[in-house]
Amino acid sequence: MGKVLVECKESGRRMIAVDRYYTSISLALQLLLIKLYSVRTIMSDGVGYCKDVINKATKHAKGVEPGSFVMVRAVSVPLM
Repeated sequence: MGKVLVECKESGRRMIAVDRYYTSISLALQLLLIKLYSVRTIMSDGVGYCKDVINKATKHAKGVEPGSFVMVRAVSVPLM
C-alpha cells in the first residue's frame, strides 16, 4: 500500500493509484469526500461513466499512438 498511497506534506493532500478493475465514478466521489485523490484508468462500460466522451475511433488499440491518452474533467464536481 505504501507504493500506491502518496501524501504531499506541504498541502496535506493524499493520492492513491487504482487499477481500472477496482474503480468507478462513485468510488472517486467517495474518496474525494475524505480528501483522497485518485489516479486511475476507468472502464468505459462502468456505472456512472459518460458515454458521450467515448472516442469511437480509438475504441481498439489499432491506430492509437503508443503513450497517447484522453483527459476528461468532471465540471459538475469542482474538486475532480
